[in-house]
Amino acid sequence: MAPDQERNHHQEQPQSLDTSQMDSATRSLAEALRISFVVLKFVMIGILVAFFATCLQTIGPQEQGILLRFGQVKTGPDGQVAIKPGLKFVWPYPIEELVKIPVSTKTNLAINSFWYFQTQEELLADKTRPAPRPPAKLDPLIEGYCLARGEDIGNLLGLAGRQFRRLLLTGGDDYSIVHSKWQVTYEISDIKAFFKNIPVESPKPGQPYYELMKKGFNPIMQACLEEAVIKTMVKYNIDQVIVATDRVASQVKNLVQDRLDELDSGVKVLSVTLTAFTWPRQVDEAFNAFITASQQARTQVSQAQADAQTTLNEAAGPIAAQLAAALEDPNADPNYLESLWAQVSGECQRILAEARAYRTSVVESARSTADYFMSLLPEYRNRPMLVVQALYLDAIGQVLSEMDEKFVLQSGDHGGEREVRILLNRDPAIKAKQAQGSQ
Repeated sequence: MAPDQERNHHQEQPQSLDTSQMDSATRSLAEALRISFVVLKFVMIGILVAFFATCLQTIGPQEQGILLRFGQVKTGPDGQVAIKPGLKFVWPYPIEELVKIPVSTKTNLAINSFWYFQTQEELLADKTRPAPRPPAKLDPLIEGYCLARGEDIGNLLGLAGRQFRRLLLTGGDDYSIVHSKWQVTYEISDIKAFFKNIPVESPKPGQPYYELMKKGFNPIMQACLEEAVIKTMVKYNIDQVIVATDRVASQVKNLVQDRLDELDSGVKVLSVTLTAFTWPRQVDEAFNAFITASQQARTQVSQAQADAQTTLNEAAGPIAAQLAAALEDPNADPNYLESLWAQVSGECQRILAEARAYRTSVVESARSTADYFMSLLPEYRNRPMLVVQALYLDAIGQVLSEMDEKFVLQSGDHGGEREVRILLNRDPAIKAKQAQGSQ
């Protein structure tokens, strides 16, 4: 019996060892699985965090957004479409898509469609070197231009003006060819209308919408501006465009804005600028001659007006023009004329003063003479011949007192006539003239 118990004891000892080893392995496996689940949990949490992080998009301060849900524009609770700047949650594509539109970004677009063709050499040439000689004729197939209202300057410029008209290729004097450069500045004011009516490519991942917006809209803006320039320029001649550049640009801006409003583009035109303006290079000499003559004419007219004003001021002072108009008016009020005469100055004032002084002296002299004769009247009534003889002698005395030489001749015998002969030399001036005529 004892041997059997010993054998059974030896058989039970390995079985308890195997159970202990199995418990240790299970615990290790369980720990490994626990750790794996913890790691997997963190990985899943990280994936979820990354997923939701990709759903957060930022709209910049100069942008507004439009949210598309399954391709349709999503409207907010208040009926607004535009999403204001800030951090927004957007489900990933294709569920939702956030389109960012730069509404506060001012875009400049240069329009050179009406400028003449320039070669690479002309574009690179600096101002210190003379420009290459232009072609003899303007080629409308490659040259940009527009038409302005023409002026008949051929009579002013003679041959140069006639050559100018031939080179214009406009079929007459009604219009003139001109070249111009323009620049328009615009921004998006209504993103819903812009997104709905302006075709713009959908941006690829990482591609900015602004560049695609310019690519899609700039041709439309250029077409609108070109149409407005053509309509506006035919209303002005070249001189008016040069003088009233701002007014011309303002009219072009209004026409462009009206056209964009008709398209419901959602774009606001901020400014339109005429950056360059010139006539065809082929008639540059004729135009320069015309401009020089015009400047000289304006200078002479201004000088003549200044001289006229100076003459009037010297003649009658600042009141001269009003006085002249009043004198030419047959219905002028005498009181008004008197008030104007009282305000005159200059040469007119001097002449009036001399006239008044002369009038006073004549009146005083006549009064003195009248008083003198009135004093002689009683004596004349008593002895008239004596008074007349005294007056005659007094007058003769005054006359003779002013003579350098006096000749006193006695009357002829018994009151008859006496012959008087005066010997004079020939006038030397007449003799010299006769001698000069004979030569």
